[in-house]
Amino acid sequence: MASHSVAPYIIEVTGVQPERDTLGAIASDYLKKLKEYLSNHHKTLNAPMGWDGNLLRNAENEDVDLMHWLHVWPPVGSDEIEKSPQIASWNLSRNPLHDLPATIVMVATEFLDGQGDIAQFTNGFTVPMLVEPIDDGFRVIIRSMTAEYPSLSQQSWSTVKELIEFPPTSHAGAY
Repeated sequence: MASHSVAPYIIEVTGVQPERDTLGAIASDYLKKLKEYLSNHHKTLNAPMGWDGNLLRNAENEDVDLMHWLHVWPPVGSDEIEKSPQIASWNLSRNPLHDLPATIVMVATEFLDGQGDIAQFTNGFTVPMLVEPIDDGFRVIIRSMTAEYPSLSQQSWSTVKELIEFPPTSHAGAY
């Protein structure tokens, strides 16, 4: 787990919807910046081999290789009440239409193929984010993440006591 409540990652985006592709790209950018931050402080995420490359390929080619972000359920702005999928990224909005503002927990997991077959040694990431509406889009605020690696020892970091600011971000319309 990495927690940095006093130095959140913040991004504002316009012209897109808060769906898997957009929120997954934001979560990936966050993980990239977190990895850089930890590296600068002589720490590491110890992500599974191939995580960075596979995540980049998945974003560019829309294929499923090692890791990918799961669809958001229920979708933002939906009155969907059907049975939830077995595994998903979760929209925890209290609004009847699951609208913003909402806490959305993005989940990335390991799959073998596009059929959703779970890999033999699964690992995953969760990135809880506060998603708030703004004039022409939405703002995402991230203060923590959790990684699950079944083959590695448990790891934990906290940057609460760090006085160095987590790299601020603002890429309006970048996603």
